[in-house]
Amino acid sequence: MRKAICAAGLVLALFSGVWAKAQLALGTSFTYQGQLKDGGVVVNGFAKIVLKLFDASTDGVQVGPTQSFNAVPVLNGTFTVRPDFGPGVFAGSRRWVEVTVNSEVLSPRQEITPTPYALYALNPGPQGPPGPQGPSGVIRTASFAGPVLSTLAAANNNVWAFAGTTVNISVAAGQTLHVTGNAAIGIAAGGTARTFWYNVGYRLVGSTEAPVELRTNGYLAVKLIPGLRLPFFASYSLAGLPAGNYQVGLIVRTGGTDGAALNDNDWSHVHAWVSQP
Repeated sequence: MRKAICAAGLVLALFSGVWAKAQLALGTSFTYQGQLKDGGVVVNGFAKIVLKLFDASTDGVQVGPTQSFNAVPVLNGTFTVRPDFGPGVFAGSRRWVEVTVNSEVLSPRQEITPTPYALYALNPGPQGPPGPQGPSGVIRTASFAGPVLSTLAAANNNVWAFAGTTVNISVAAGQTLHVTGNAAIGIAAGGTARTFWYNVGYRLVGSTEAPVELRTNGYLAVKLIPGLRLPFFASYSLAGLPAGNYQVGLIVRTGGTDGAALNDNDWSHVHAWVSQP
């Protein structure tokens, strides 16, 4: 479900409630994702995101602790945070999230709707014969942010390499791996212009092989010139992987080997999750 929240020209398209099922099965935290626009233009950079949970769409009583996230990466308007309002807050009563971006409170609040899993837990009904059961929906998630690798361009002449931050996540047979990766990459003045191909990729944890594209030939390409710094973003899903523990993140390859002038203080971020059909 997607809704727009506006305040003083800032627009937030929210994707809330999508991962509410995960917090019921795996704990009290869940993934909350949205897209920020300012004057119709997607926001890039970093933002302070504050979330408060209430029992009413206006006024009402705050439920659970305030969740604050500093320096949240926003790439092409998209950001992801993982709030944890504690146990018992989603016991069946209606709940609304109030979002604050860089000290600006957005209105109206966003309702988090109940999931079929929650309704079933509250009203199981008569039992029938036992059948095969297992987890469904989002099984596990992993996120991290960090710098772009300073050795990026020098180490991957026409070979896929992780751009920066990666996370490890386990995948069981029959599950689907989803990866969203982003990074800001630039070439310093005096460097060499080159084309960057980018995608999200994976490899088994501990492997020294080059990472593999999560979607074969799903890469995009952009040419960077000295003094230019651009955001890179890719997001794909893959079903049917062998069970294992995988290292995932944004991957790039270039046609040059001179990495001395590559900016090494740029940021990167990866968010991964595993789902069961």
